[in-house]
Amino acid sequence: MKRNIPWYCDAEAFILAVLILCGFTLAAQPARADQPLVIEICGAGAIDPSASNTCAGSSAANVDQPGGVTLGTEFDGIRVSDPNSGKTLQLPVTPASALNTPAGWSSPTSPPSSAGSPTVKYSVASFGCSGNLYDTASAAASACAASIGGTVEAVCNVSGSDYFVLHDPTPGATQPTCNAITGTAISHANTCPSGYSISGGTCVLTSAPDVVKPSDNGCGVKRSGATLTFDSQDPDCSAPPMNVSCSAGVCTGSGGAGDSFKYTANSDGSGTLVRCRPQPDGTTVCGTYSGTAPDGSGKGKVNGTASATTAGTGTLNTPGSPVSQTSVTGQCGGPGQPECSVKVDETGTPTTFANQSDAATAVATLKSHADAAATSGLGSFGVPGASTFGAPTGHEQGTFFNALFPSSSSCAPITFASAVKYGANSGDLTLDICPVVAVALPILDWLLFGLTCWYVYSVFWRRKAGV
Repeated sequence: MKRNIPWYCDAEAFILAVLILCGFTLAAQPARADQPLVIEICGAGAIDPSASNTCAGSSAANVDQPGGVTLGTEFDGIRVSDPNSGKTLQLPVTPASALNTPAGWSSPTSPPSSAGSPTVKYSVASFGCSGNLYDTASAAASACAASIGGTVEAVCNVSGSDYFVLHDPTPGATQPTCNAITGTAISHANTCPSGYSISGGTCVLTSAPDVVKPSDNGCGVKRSGATLTFDSQDPDCSAPPMNVSCSAGVCTGSGGAGDSFKYTANSDGSGTLVRCRPQPDGTTVCGTYSGTAPDGSGKGKVNGTASATTAGTGTLNTPGSPVSQTSVTGQCGGPGQPECSVKVDETGTPTTFANQSDAATAVATLKSHADAAATSGLGSFGVPGASTFGAPTGHEQGTFFNALFPSSSSCAPITFASAVKYGANSGDLTLDICPVVAVALPILDWLLFGLTCWYVYSVFWRRKAGV
């Protein structure tokens, strides 16, 4: 027997209504703001462009995390990642760091000795076409036809050779048939990737610098002395991510949240990283991290940090008016650094303090409370009702609704200050809702309880319609 059940008793309909409400709620949310760049100072090793790794397993120090970079932190490379696009920048700054090695390569500059069999490419040199190579005969024919303002009618293969004929735009014209006589020849060519040549039917390496690396969403930068240049073999650097620009010994970039960075390479092998981020209060915070020249093992370390806050939106080259500035520099005393030769004179430093007895008294008081709590409950600390682990009496209103949502046990009228005006005079408007609240609360208690029971019953025990 089929029963007509209201939608609010139907579990599926109720869930659908909740989902629709959630959908409207999400749609009303403001658009997600772009996230700032993630900049890490890397230790020795390759810099991995993968979005799931940082610095390829070597030490990584996030410059935006408090205490992330300290004096003595290894400073061999920089990895910049953009959470908005998933792209990264790899910047080795000492010989101990290196660009990522692509799969199948023996090093960042050593590609495989063979690239497999040659690939057949197609081109058309007739009609003044460019003769550019394409992956298919149809693509070559279409490109040629488009360059002369025409369209392809048909492409055909006759005895292993490819031909095409152009479409005749004359109204009512009979279109040509594609064959070896009427068609235009499409040339074939066996080709190898850049840097390889055909030898014995195989593409063999002939020029390693000309081999293009596989794309991995990570653009690499090379350092030679004080010169920084993009990796010419990296296709991800053809359109550098994060607005990165490298000129001479300086690389700069910016993120979608208004943040930016700049790395400057010095001729002695050292370098400086500057990181700027706008703040909610309208200021800009810039952190500066100085790295040493490589040591005997080719590694560098952070030997100076500084932080400056500027008014307004500062830039890397014109930071604006300083509001506050702190700096820490040093070559000793840090992790991995030698002991400082200059000692601090602690002569006369007190070993006891005037308020030492007060502190001891406070500790003894806390201990006595803790000992009493072990036998008499937490009320020994002065928390109402804690000795019996019960709720404070000020929240016990005796109704089911108030037990779920504790509130003040007293009701007070609502007052609207200066809400009533008469000429030059004004007065407060007071609404006493306490009598209504006293009646409404029990009703809400039972209404909530009843609806909950009704819904649980409809989900688990009601019969499906038509059963």
